[in-house]
Amino acid sequence: MGRARQAGAPAVDATADRFRRAAPTVCAAFGIVLLALFIADVPLARLAHQSLNANGGSAPVWASAGLAIPGFVLAWRRPDNPLGWLMLSGAFFLALSEDASYYSVADYGLRHGDLPLGGVALLAQPGWAPAIVLLGVLVLLFPDGRPPSSRWRWLAWAFLAVGALWTAGTVVITVGGLLDHRTQVDSGGNLLLLSGTNPAAGWWNVLQVMFFPLLTACWLASLAGQALSYRRSSGVRRQQLKWLLAGSAGALVGTGFAAAGGVLGLAWATGFVAVGAIAFLPVSIGVAVLRYRLFDIDRVISRTVAYAIVTGLPGRRTRGWLGRRAQSAVAGAGSVVP
Repeated sequence: MGRARQAGAPAVDATADRFRRAAPTVCAAFGIVLLALFIADVPLARLAHQSLNANGGSAPVWASAGLAIPGFVLAWRRPDNPLGWLMLSGAFFLALSEDASYYSVADYGLRHGDLPLGGVALLAQPGWAPAIVLLGVLVLLFPDGRPPSSRWRWLAWAFLAVGALWTAGTVVITVGGLLDHRTQVDSGGNLLLLSGTNPAAGWWNVLQVMFFPLLTACWLASLAGQALSYRRSSGVRRQQLKWLLAGSAGALVGTGFAAAGGVLGLAWATGFVAVGAIAFLPVSIGVAVLRYRLFDIDRVISRTVAYAIVTGLPGRRTRGWLGRRAQSAVAGAGSVVP
């Protein structure tokens, strides 16, 4: 057994070495394709008579860019860590879905299917499905691309199995809609058969009801596991977990703003504020994995808490005095941060 492992080790090392050499080329190709998709948003949005901030069919270009930039840096600097490639893949599917959403609206919503390649756009539009699945894996595999322990593998496999069925379901239903000429779309470019309430896609509706609670449970369980490991960690590992938990908190706040803004009709909550907060998660993961200015998270948290306390207290003099005290305390703490 030992000799077999030793014999197989050179082949594994050779494969890993070839991948490291090819990684910059693959990463650059990802960057070029993503840049082309981002640029294509402008004419496609005009073709659909929509704004670049529209997010009815997928995430706006700003959200895809917020995922692509840290993913590109992480994949370039740490090609052996799958988290960067997961971010790049998620950004690709989101950007592709946004472009396809604009084209689907222009073709099937405004021109009754007269444009060429409308079927290709409908097939690409549910790119949000694999993007959501990939983003759900990020926290589970933090920080080195593996589950934190063997007992979490069953959760990862269960999530990936349901996610694969959910993603495959979008393709099957879209192909069926094209064959049956049931290509009606909503204002965001989503095929109405994928709305989750269409009786013609009953099995898909059940699968969708299962997927999102599983996604939430997977994310919360992963965060709980990481939080529990925080008490046993120290040094670099503890700082990495701080970045992850801070990024997750920002993502939760952004999701809450987006949900509340959608109900109350607040454009600013569903726009740049929500996108910026949600993008804090991939940025935080990138900082934690690359260990760039890793210990600055203590300063960020201190300033955030100090600002929240100061702005929440009444009285101009009290706020001013506490603000000065908080700034001096943070400055003093920053001087000893390594």
